[in-house]
Amino acid sequence: MIFWQKARIPTRTEQKCVKKLEDLYQEWRNLQKLEHRKSEIQMHKNAQFISKLDDLFDIAHADALNLISIEEDRAFLVAQRQKGRLGSLLGIDKNKCMKEKNSEERMQAENKRNYRAHQELVTLSETIQLQSSSSTDEYDDTDSEAIMFENVAGPSTKHFRSSRGFEAFVSEKLAIVLDKCKISDRNTVHLLIATAEALGNNVNKLIINRSSIRSARIEFRKERAKKIRQDYNLANEETVVVHWDGKLLPALTGKGLVDRLLIVASVNGHEQLLGVPALNTGTGSDQANAVYQTLVEWCLTENVQAFCSDTTVSNTGRLNGACVLLEQLLEREIVYLPCRHHIYEIVLKSVFDLKLSGTSGPDMAIFKSFQLAWITMDTKMFNSGIENCIVMGSVNDVCDDIIKFSIDRLEENHPRDDYREFLELTVIFLGGILPNGIHFKKPGAIHHARWMAKAIYSLKIYLFREQFRLTVKEETALRNICIFIIRLYIKSWFDAPSAIKAPFQDLTFIKNLLNYIAIDKDTSQIAIKKFCGHLWYLSAELCGFAFFDEAVSIDTKRKMVKALNNEKSTSTMLSTTQRIIISPKNANELLEKEIENFVCVKTNNLFKRFAINTDFLKLDPST
Repeated sequence: MIFWQKARIPTRTEQKCVKKLEDLYQEWRNLQKLEHRKSEIQMHKNAQFISKLDDLFDIAHADALNLISIEEDRAFLVAQRQKGRLGSLLGIDKNKCMKEKNSEERMQAENKRNYRAHQELVTLSETIQLQSSSSTDEYDDTDSEAIMFENVAGPSTKHFRSSRGFEAFVSEKLAIVLDKCKISDRNTVHLLIATAEALGNNVNKLIINRSSIRSARIEFRKERAKKIRQDYNLANEETVVVHWDGKLLPALTGKGLVDRLLIVASVNGHEQLLGVPALNTGTGSDQANAVYQTLVEWCLTENVQAFCSDTTVSNTGRLNGACVLLEQLLEREIVYLPCRHHIYEIVLKSVFDLKLSGTSGPDMAIFKSFQLAWITMDTKMFNSGIENCIVMGSVNDVCDDIIKFSIDRLEENHPRDDYREFLELTVIFLGGILPNGIHFKKPGAIHHARWMAKAIYSLKIYLFREQFRLTVKEETALRNICIFIIRLYIKSWFDAPSAIKAPFQDLTFIKNLLNYIAIDKDTSQIAIKKFCGHLWYLSAELCGFAFFDEAVSIDTKRKMVKALNNEKSTSTMLSTTQRIIISPKNANELLEKEIENFVCVKTNNLFKRFAINTDFLKLDPST
């Protein structure tokens, strides 16, 4: 843009220049993907692209040749567009620069004279109006002003340009309303002009233009953000847990999507939004830098004690994960609290992909077919899963317990409707009775990122297996998935969000998976393999959460208190700094382990990290 301006050639807007550059880059990327092809057509495309790079990267205005008034500049643009790009930029034309400088100074002097003439006219107008206010007006004020302007101002003011407004009226509340209603700066100009005229204000006195309104709104946002930081002074807090998650969101300007990172701090039972910065990429490095900069702005770098995120490689990777990079930036070890739902979703996905071949696309064939066939089904003619003898034999011992658990959970508030639907389908599958009767919802969205889609669809399809045509292989696969969901998965899923329950729950869940070999060996093995890579909460430090878990027996807690003095836990050979590492081959060792086996001196770090008074450990757990 700098060189084009030096050549005095009008250019496109910056957005269109960026779009042109992105298109060129995308063309290169497309050719790069097919670089292994040696066909004549592909070689021709490559040669064309290479030759194009030597040509002018043209960002001139679409009507540039008509807009340029100097013939020499016009000829220069035409020459640059030719093959070989004839001509080049030389030194500055001092004579032309001097002429332009003199012309600009004359224009400024003329504007000053016009402004002084206008001010004298206004002063004289006010004087005449005061003198004639006591007498009867013989002609209209508008006419008198026009005559006075003509007589006094004379011919020198016929080219006078009206001055800009000088009254700034955009307030903080108005800026907040404009942001809340998502009104653009351009639309704001039209809205404010119409409102001001309707209220009888002189629009010429008001500062109403897009750039001024935009500047005011940006300034108010900065002040508002600064005030929020002052009101929520988190720097005084001893322990802060930082949560983050990325999402593609519509761009604030222009079209397309932007990768943004939501960053939240949780302190003493309440949460505070720290920022939603845009990322160039979703890599661990970009996420770590965005979180760190946000922590610096809020002065929280010394207060952060734990990270909470999903379990993707970009977050928890051993080398380039955001958590590891953040620890390096903060120059100390931080405890990880990975999202529990993401961990258990990986387990269900692995079981589903084992039984029904997975797909990389957003839609799954069997789910899509069921969705289309739903309108032809009689929702009253369903068959509960317990009617099948294999299902009955597999879940009979836990049937009543799961029904009671599901009905109790239905009385709670849930963040999404599909949580409730999952519980209702579980009760129906086991032949239970729902308090509000049995109703089926139309099959909803299908997506790999929708946590419960696989579980809900599997249960629902099996309930309507008599009306929906299934192959023997598909029916067997769905039956095995449903048994796994009912027997092991549903209780673990709904208890998953609690970090307090996490250590004991994970140990119990992997023991159940090991015992599940008697029912379905393949399912047990694939689930163990996936879950063994996510046993974060069985580390020596995080096992301290079990002291506050009501599901842990009093006798076990007594053993845990004694284990706090041990230099090493009995499972040290399986553990690392942040999480326990177990392979499917030695997973059977966990059948003999209890939660106290993972407690050692390192567990005390949890109490120190979160400033928890440990005097309660001197008392008996029963009290």
